[in-house]
Amino acid sequence: MSKNQTKRGEMKRVLIEASTVMLGLFLFAVTLGETNRLKKSAIEKDLQIEKLSKAISLKFKAKPERDQRSLEERMDSLQEAWESLKADFNKTKISKSIDNLVKESTFQMLGNFKNTKHFFSENKKELLELKKDIAKQKKENKNLLDRLIMENRPKDEMIKKMLSPTVQISGEENVGSGTVIYSSNSPNTNKGTYILTAYHVIRNINSENPREKNHRYTITTFGLDGKRREHVSVLVGYKKSLDVALLKLVGNEIIDEVAGLSDLKDLEDIKIWTNVFAIGCPLGNDPIPTGGFVASQNSKLGKVNYWMINAPTYFGNSGGGVYSAKTLKLIGVFSKIYTHGKIRPVVISHMGLIVPLAPIYKWFRKTGNDFLIPH
Repeated sequence: MSKNQTKRGEMKRVLIEASTVMLGLFLFAVTLGETNRLKKSAIEKDLQIEKLSKAISLKFKAKPERDQRSLEERMDSLQEAWESLKADFNKTKISKSIDNLVKESTFQMLGNFKNTKHFFSENKKELLELKKDIAKQKKENKNLLDRLIMENRPKDEMIKKMLSPTVQISGEENVGSGTVIYSSNSPNTNKGTYILTAYHVIRNINSENPREKNHRYTITTFGLDGKRREHVSVLVGYKKSLDVALLKLVGNEIIDEVAGLSDLKDLEDIKIWTNVFAIGCPLGNDPIPTGGFVASQNSKLGKVNYWMINAPTYFGNSGGGVYSAKTLKLIGVFSKIYTHGKIRPVVISHMGLIVPLAPIYKWFRKTGNDFLIPH
């Protein structure tokens, strides 16, 4: 038997003893109440007998001509009083016996409780370590379960929800990635197709005037049929400090494959160790998925708080989507990757930074694009 199993057994025994103590105290309280009630009843009976005795004494002293009751009747009354007195005496005797028994049991249970308290005091450190081990094992089991779910998802579903909404944004010498987050031509809706990407992707493609909204950006989509299709888009807005930008296809063109967006509650559930997928077009390739988990949620650069992921990424992943492996919904936009060295920087592919969707949603609200936020 392992050390942890032995400790769990000891903890179980201690908890059972503590429960027994609490039950005994409860029974003691109930019995004590019943004992007091019986004592009170006995006192009342004594008073009744005393009153009856006085009445009988007066009857014996009364004159025969005034006595309406026969001697037999008086004897019957005395007999009834005696039987009642004897019964109450027996009840009082039993009550005292129960009282003594409960007191003895209580003293014994209090002794057990002191022993239990002493056990917890002596083993507090080990119990806390055991609690940490259990929490760690629980987290590892959850991660294993999430990974099993991730590995056994239907591949068609993963392609449709993550690969197909991924687009390539290209210029003369630069390439980046983006994600289709909205596409609709239904009445009473904001018509058109919107693409979320990184601001520096737009800046690198149109380096002369990245803020120009009339500049045309070439967007390549990859449908479920595997065919590449080119589209034209314009810049709708950007936020340089967040490194995010929003494009819209020209002519209200509609695309079928749209990424699902995590709402704020989903984003709150994302923690360190949460499994994720990073989807992008590194080095101009078609969309490529890589897997990893959230390694940090407090990687600050300037005033922006990034999340770090260890899913392998490279140049060209910028602007691409990062998804929860559990829900297959977008949780952020890939922004930066760590490099080491100044003369010949080496890419650290497992240290990528993403902009989580929560601050992007705030930007959407301020710019009148709140229809893009899931409700």
